[in-house]
Amino acid sequence: MGVLMAPLLALSASGQIDSFGSSAASVVEGSTVDFFASFSVFTTSFSDGGSDLNEPLPVEGTQTWLLNWYRSEQETLREVQLSADGLSMTDMPSLSPGSSYSGNWSFSILYPTPGQFAVTLAGSWLSDVQVSVSSETATRDCMNIDPGGSNALQCSSWQFSYDDYTDTFSSGGAFAGQTINIDVTAAPVPEPSGIALWLGGFASLLGWRRRAHASTTRR
Repeated sequence: MGVLMAPLLALSASGQIDSFGSSAASVVEGSTVDFFASFSVFTTSFSDGGSDLNEPLPVEGTQTWLLNWYRSEQETLREVQLSADGLSMTDMPSLSPGSSYSGNWSFSILYPTPGQFAVTLAGSWLSDVQVSVSSETATRDCMNIDPGGSNALQCSSWQFSYDDYTDTFSSGGAFAGQTINIDVTAAPVPEPSGIALWLGGFASLLGWRRRAHASTTRR
């Protein structure tokens, strides 16, 4: 068997919530507040390779020669999920490996009762990663045929081998959450004294109109 280079596996996507806002921070009960958010996810794509076609000098023992090698990691964003206050959104873009992606989400919440309410936006992403590694190696054994003298080495013929490794797996991450606090106050109620004065004034006006009508009729 040749020497198979280990898969990279070190690269992974990163993501962030770019903004999270609301149409109001303080409202009266029975009001609806609109929320809006934006996010970004950055995936990775990496590949490298090379060759060494110069035969190495003999070394006593087992000797390995890596002639050609190639490795790559291609990450493709598959899904983004956001959630807040029991609501959720799933975005499934169609992208090429290593692409960046930005999106938006808007939603509304009705507040029927007074109180302090915290709306936390959370989310995550999921991507598909394909890792490919290939190599061409050669091995031989070299033996010292004149120890203590010339230390001449005698080597066997090179034995060539070819190895390929491919794997596909899922990777993901979570956004750092953000929170907006909404203050909902009770709707104002007219004071009893104000209602009584208004009703009293209305009754007086009706009485004046009746008297004026009666006076006109008697004439």
